[in-house]
Amino acid sequence: MVLKQVLEDFSLISGLHINSSKSQIYLGDVKTEEKQAIIDGFHLTEGTFPLKYLGVPLRPTKWKAEDYGIIVDKIKQRLHTWSSRHLSFAGKAQLIHYVLLGLRNYWMSIFVLPHSVTKEVEKLCRGFLWGMNGNRSKIHVASWEKVCLPKAYGGLSFKNGRFWDYELKSDTSWYWRKLCHLREKFKRADILKAGAKDRFKTNWLCNTSLVQNQVNYHKAIWSSTIVPKHRFILWQVVNSHLLTRDKLVRFQIELSSTLCPMCEAELETHEHIFFSCVLSSRVLEMVFNWMGYRG
Repeated sequence: MVLKQVLEDFSLISGLHINSSKSQIYLGDVKTEEKQAIIDGFHLTEGTFPLKYLGVPLRPTKWKAEDYGIIVDKIKQRLHTWSSRHLSFAGKAQLIHYVLLGLRNYWMSIFVLPHSVTKEVEKLCRGFLWGMNGNRSKIHVASWEKVCLPKAYGGLSFKNGRFWDYELKSDTSWYWRKLCHLREKFKRADILKAGAKDRFKTNWLCNTSLVQNQVNYHKAIWSSTIVPKHRFILWQVVNSHLLTRDKLVRFQIELSSTLCPMCEAELETHEHIFFSCVLSSRVLEMVFNWMGYRG
């Protein structure tokens, strides 16, 4: 009972004592008789796995499926709290970015999460962003892949769980960082040639660019001088993500009329609202005149 003697000596020197009501002892591969003697000697109860340390469940073996449920449950609890609030798209995007995905990223920095868990988390985030109707999500005007792109590439800078997991694993790899610096120097022909030697698969190259095209409007949209709610609306405008009536018809939503509600002359489309509608053109003209622009 060397450990017990060490703890007793520590208590005599420091004046600190073990709180038996809040402490448990964990034993592994110990015979029943020895186990009981140790428990009686320390006057502690035997703990069971998983145990929680700083809110994180720990076990001596690999996590089981039920252990990962705590992550999804925590996110659902927050969504339930926010469901009674009337939040704008911009407000929802902020909560997803800093709270929901922040929670997921924290757990991913500790454990390797199964793909099914990251998919479930992203499903909950999508439903919260675009809205839910019962157990079904409402219309998603942009794909999750588009939303996860950096703002400089037309997205909202959410972190895609699949690629974020790879990024965490490769953070300590100097070899991977060197390759990233050379990415823009790779030529499609060189990669196809390497793929022809069975080093890796290149069938994804036919419809994929090595470097994502940047957009030239992101600084204007995400300027700190613009109200967050208006930033999100501008992002929808420049990406043609507004739910105009032509899109609602494609989603098989019944409408009393598909004409533009302002001029009632043509089908309401993104191009019509901002470029050909007589009323909106007049409004833009008045705004430009007020700003001192003459076209």
